[in-house]
Amino acid sequence: MQRLMAKRVAVLVEQQYHELELWYPVYRLREAGCAVTLVGPEAGKTYPSKLGYPAKADAAAHAVSAADF
Repeated sequence: MQRLMAKRVAVLVEQQYHELELWYPVYRLREAGCAVTLVGPEAGKTYPSKLGYPAKADAAAHAVSAADF
């Protein structure tokens, strides 16, 4: 896990996401020392999961590039 320290990672979020597909990777990557950015269609918007759990996008997809991560 040492290889992941200080890496920047994007995780995509959208309406009706599946909770385990979003939160499990987010928490595991953060545990490993990664800076995780939730990327959605609109920055600052909160997206509900299939069960209603909220996830707020940190950045908009159009405003980031693969080189940022």
